[in-house]
Amino acid sequence: MVAPTVTPQIHLAEEGGVLVLREGPSSVPVKETQSRVLIIGGGVTGLTNAWALLDAGYTVTVVSDQWASLENRITSQIAGALWEWPPAVCGRHTDIISLNLSKGWCMTSYDVLEKLQKILPVEAHGIRMRTANFFFDRPIEENEEEYNKMREIQAAKIQGFEHDPTLVKKHEISRTAAVVDAYKHTSPVIDTDVYMLWLRSVVGAKGGKFVTRHVSGDLLEHEDELLEEYEADVLINCTGLGAYDLAQDKTVHPLRGALIRIVNDGSRFPVVKEALIVAYDQDKRDEDGGIVFIVPRNDRVLILGGEYIVGILSSLN
Repeated sequence: MVAPTVTPQIHLAEEGGVLVLREGPSSVPVKETQSRVLIIGGGVTGLTNAWALLDAGYTVTVVSDQWASLENRITSQIAGALWEWPPAVCGRHTDIISLNLSKGWCMTSYDVLEKLQKILPVEAHGIRMRTANFFFDRPIEENEEEYNKMREIQAAKIQGFEHDPTLVKKHEISRTAAVVDAYKHTSPVIDTDVYMLWLRSVVGAKGGKFVTRHVSGDLLEHEDELLEEYEADVLINCTGLGAYDLAQDKTVHPLRGALIRIVNDGSRFPVVKEALIVAYDQDKRDEDGGIVFIVPRNDRVLILGGEYIVGILSSLN
């Protein structure tokens, strides 16, 4: 489904250092100095920054060599798109600073996405609130990392939280998975095809400009040239993995996963309405993922996954 291009009567506002979603147009006047922003990268990070900056009174141009479409999906559309409390079951944070920042950002996202799905129809943005169930192959108290994560979820008062080992039986998890413990909470799940098209329409409706262009080389060497060309005061790099070359940041590394999309219409099996994440082999988590996740992306598509491979740049092998 393609989201229509509409002028959204919503805006992002900064309150107490946190972005919140509010109804109605932004009342912030356009800034007169140091107000022109050039964003490199048209994925979810680039467009979300563009949205927030436009509502804060900046003028924004987004440059990208590719945009979300149903014909040629970009990375932001491939993501599993199930909200999780960090660290997520897929992947790892490399340092405590990154992890702590992510915990704040994830709650900002939770609150914005939850309100968005309340005030606008799901057909517009593709966001649904789903129950997410997490299963473990040992009592969670025996795994310090997972136990601390569960306690943080509880302390953050995430909706629908419940620690309940009987969820294993309720969801008829196969005995071969050998899981014995579980908890659940309510999470935003994003139909990324719909959301990414909608997000671009929001940025466009708020006055953002789009330029289709491939930017290469070291951004530091080309920054002044790009700022002059696009009459911008500030450049923001939102290229994700592209920062390996553009920012000469060799700490950036790929985290490749694998997803299967299947029809979830009840014709071959009962309709799956809740997300299921099974940690089938905790000890192998850092080797091959050690998980299986099943996520109902929308009312007809089910996403199956559970692999992540670190450090392989090619998408072909």
